[in-house]
Amino acid sequence: LKLPLPQHPPFRSTPFRSSYLPCSCPVHALPRSMMKKNQNKDRRPLLQYRHQRPLVQSTVLLFVLPILSLISASADVGPPGSSFRFLNSGTVHRNDIYTLRKLPSIYNEGYMYMGAGSDAYNVVGSVDYLFRIDEGTDATPPTGMRSSVPLGPLGEGSLELRADGRLADWGTLFNNAPFSAKGWNRKIDVDDAMFALAVEGTKKASPFAKALRTHPPDPSHIPPVDELTYSGGFPAARLKVRDADLEQLGMEVSVTAFGEFAAGEPANSTAPIIFFVFRLQALKPVKARVLFVIPNVINGTFREFENGVTLSNNDTKLLPVTGNISLSVVDGSGIMAVPVVGANVTEVFRHFASAGLTTSKIPPSGQTEGGAGGIAMSVELAAGEEAYVVFALSWYFPHRIWGSTDLGHFYQQQWNSSEGVLKTEGTSERLKTVEQAGAAWQAVCLNNSFPDFLKDALVNSPAVWGKTSFHARDGRWRNFESHSCAQMEPPHIHLARALGYMLHMPSLERQTPELYARVITADGVVAERFGCACFGCGGDECTLDVPGSGSSVDPRADDNPAFILDLYMNYKWTLDGPAFLADSWPAARAALEFSLTRAERFGLTYQLVNTHDEHGLIGDINAYSSTIYLAALAAGVVLAEAVGDKTFAGMLSAGLERGRAAMAEYLWDDEDGFWRQAWCESTQGRLAGDKALESGVLYGFLWANVLGISDHLGIPNANVTSHLRVERSRNLTPYGLAFATNRSIDYYHGCPKGVGRNYSMSERSSESGTGFSDMDNWSSHPFTHAVMAIYTNATETSEALSVAQLGFDTYRIRLADQWDYRDTFTLYENVPTPSCNSHYGRQTIFWALPLALTGQQLDMPRKALSFEPDASIRASDWPVLLPFYSGLARLVTPASIDTIRNEAEGGTKFTSTCIHFKRLSGDEDTMSGLSIVLNLDGETIELGRINMLPEYIRACDED
Repeated sequence: LKLPLPQHPPFRSTPFRSSYLPCSCPVHALPRSMMKKNQNKDRRPLLQYRHQRPLVQSTVLLFVLPILSLISASADVGPPGSSFRFLNSGTVHRNDIYTLRKLPSIYNEGYMYMGAGSDAYNVVGSVDYLFRIDEGTDATPPTGMRSSVPLGPLGEGSLELRADGRLADWGTLFNNAPFSAKGWNRKIDVDDAMFALAVEGTKKASPFAKALRTHPPDPSHIPPVDELTYSGGFPAARLKVRDADLEQLGMEVSVTAFGEFAAGEPANSTAPIIFFVFRLQALKPVKARVLFVIPNVINGTFREFENGVTLSNNDTKLLPVTGNISLSVVDGSGIMAVPVVGANVTEVFRHFASAGLTTSKIPPSGQTEGGAGGIAMSVELAAGEEAYVVFALSWYFPHRIWGSTDLGHFYQQQWNSSEGVLKTEGTSERLKTVEQAGAAWQAVCLNNSFPDFLKDALVNSPAVWGKTSFHARDGRWRNFESHSCAQMEPPHIHLARALGYMLHMPSLERQTPELYARVITADGVVAERFGCACFGCGGDECTLDVPGSGSSVDPRADDNPAFILDLYMNYKWTLDGPAFLADSWPAARAALEFSLTRAERFGLTYQLVNTHDEHGLIGDINAYSSTIYLAALAAGVVLAEAVGDKTFAGMLSAGLERGRAAMAEYLWDDEDGFWRQAWCESTQGRLAGDKALESGVLYGFLWANVLGISDHLGIPNANVTSHLRVERSRNLTPYGLAFATNRSIDYYHGCPKGVGRNYSMSERSSESGTGFSDMDNWSSHPFTHAVMAIYTNATETSEALSVAQLGFDTYRIRLADQWDYRDTFTLYENVPTPSCNSHYGRQTIFWALPLALTGQQLDMPRKALSFEPDASIRASDWPVLLPFYSGLARLVTPASIDTIRNEAEGGTKFTSTCIHFKRLSGDEDTMSGLSIVLNLDGETIELGRINMLPEYIRACDED
């Protein structure tokens, strides 16, 4: 059966401009005026899925006729999916044995594997964790098995293509968020969904059909392939197939999956669609068929449409799954696809394997119910030929319900059905655009001389942004702390992920400090949460953006400073920063006044819990709270002067001076040269507990360096470098940094009465692994250490990065779980074990590492940009990371005149020091308006304004 290429009407590309990111980038979206009011008349693709359930339940024949396309390689971007690059891989074999083990834990998101495990968002006391059995011993599974790249838009639902071929963790796609109605606030896996391949070769080779799975859902009836190799680099994932039967035919098969992500362009990162690009190559003539089959996950009704099928559920009794999902082919040439239907996945596969491209008749109504269905596509390959088959999966489930409030989805602003999504997004042209945007993102992260572990972490960081966030219909962007602690937007957690957001999605980041400023309490307290309690979600009244009651509005040591530092970042780095500061200053002043009040007694924040809240109140004064307090005061001085509040700026300066003295008096250890973890008024700091050293306490100083206000702190650089040396010598573990060492006073959960008591480390409550301990590793602390070591030249850059690498490699290699960072892990039976939270964002403070390596400082009120590139990166490109521009920079000095020539000037040699900039995304006009300064080996070189050239822009110290 050969189907003609469908003809689609042209659609307009409308420019999208953000107030925080001035750029003209095409948004291939159907204008609202052109949307069809009746979604049943929309024409385009679809797909289906189902919660875990036994295979053979429904006997109703289900038909699905989504179509795939044969796409020819494009000369400008290459074959579909070929632009993506990957720095990790994991191989799964058909004979591997995998099992879940229940490990002790504090609390974590539930984990499922092939129907086993927990589908709860919060599991207390234990965690199901996946292991491979190697000769009777539990071993870490390959990369891509425990977690993988979330495919799909930011905050609008996703799924993960795992290393064994599963389509797992359909995260909130069906509005099954932690705040959903009880019974629906559960995780969903669709283990029966799969791809399959049938091949006929020469007469000597027998035809065969296999699932592109190593462990298919019904292995007795569905043969697996021999092995799959997974690689992931956001926004894409790839599976390469290896199989003896395919090799006999000289055939290579891979699938590359990706969704929309355009840095700096939220509107171009929101479409609910995923592309699956199959590459088929053969050295011998073959006939091949590809199948995509999926169960009826929403108990809906299937309807055929041109080149696809839509599964719809119009039953309003369960609003979260009222909507539709479509599967289609991306328009191309050589289309040849038919529906394959059955009572379950096994029956569909049997039909596909034996009957090929025949199909049951479609009912006259054009609709049918069913248990499983899919589409099969046939392609013939001559010897040495390759073909690309592209599926598009889209969805539209508009009812995001919290209590009685329907928050909806941001994608409703552009589409009204899954078929409507496919009309504008499921085209070959849009496929190229999406791939180009994804490849540009990867270039920002990968086209440099950074070590591979850092590149891999940077490129995959948006995985957590989209996983625990949502984008409401009215445009609100909100983030959970995590799925296992579902409170919304706690400031001390937001600040860590704010850096990456500001650099790559500034308009989304801006929303959070706007929220804090809008709802600050009368006495100047920034609340801890704005929605669910940590474990209190599930069908309750919607409390989004409403500060919680009780402990959630109790002041914290780092929530107010987090708001101030975020505001300062917006002031210094965005185009409308001064205006935003003016609007927010009353709230900022109130927050700073409150912080000063809580430091009146000793000059530093007194008796307030901070982000390490599971340890309760850590002493009366502690180092972590002190550094972020001082950083906020330093930022406050600049902000107060900017708005003309000189009197208050003087008060903040006095508070800063007093705080510096207090750190020296109460926390600095002159003998060993470090800041102690805490100080208790009752013990007067005279017991052995004063030797306790907590990792990550320089976090506030990190922010001061990132924001260019470290000089305002007045903290001696020698003290910082000495502290880093002691931290490294005492707290370094094979997996990162231990939370604290040498503690012998029990001042967790408050200081002891009187002189206190000595504390034995054997008294830790977490010997069983179900409580926090000093030997825990917090995921962000190695990165804080590395960043500060680079900024202060405390050690060689390679040594500083080696500490960061321990933290990265624990997740990338030892746990093989880099798409699901936990907040903490601990050793259980000598093995790193996730101990608290899931899909966490605290670790994304590692975006400070490229800023430290490049020495980038931006001052938009002065229109000034400066760099101080580390010697280790000067010989190659480095990333330029600005809220309105992402690109690459290269240093050109007189020393390079023999090797670098200026093509725009007829090949004349450079005789000046320059920086060449190559845009990858964003607004080049705003970039070209900046004055550039280069700090190199102690010399400050004024490069002046940027000059526009045909292939790039540059700034030089001479015209």
